Amino acid sequence: GYIRYVGRIKLMLKVGGENVSIEEVENLVESHEDVAACGAVGVPDARRQEVVRAYVVLRAGHALGEAELRGWLEARLARFKQPRDILFVEDLPRLANGKKDRVTLQRLADEG
Repeated sequence: GYIRYVGRIKLMLKVGGENVSIEEVENLVESHEDVAACGAVGVPDARRQEVVRAYVVLRAGHALGEAELRGWLEARLARFKQPRDILFVEDLPRLANGKKDRVTLQRLADEG
């Protein structure tokens, strides 16, 4: 008889008192020519409440370093929206309909 929500109702993070759209960060990272997909989540931060962590999948045959991606993002994204962590992964978890599985992605972030 109870309903339990798992995940966010909104795709917004609260970073140091500022609202950050997860989808905005993901869309910008995905607009880089070497990036195939990006999933962003919020991770706890002692000073700013939570910060952005980005999981990035590169296109086949492309190489991109974290420093290069950070430099590219600095010119296009406000400082408080910048991902604190950028992790390169082989693939993102997906639902049966092909959408990003945000709950599993958040669970991965919570586990470390």
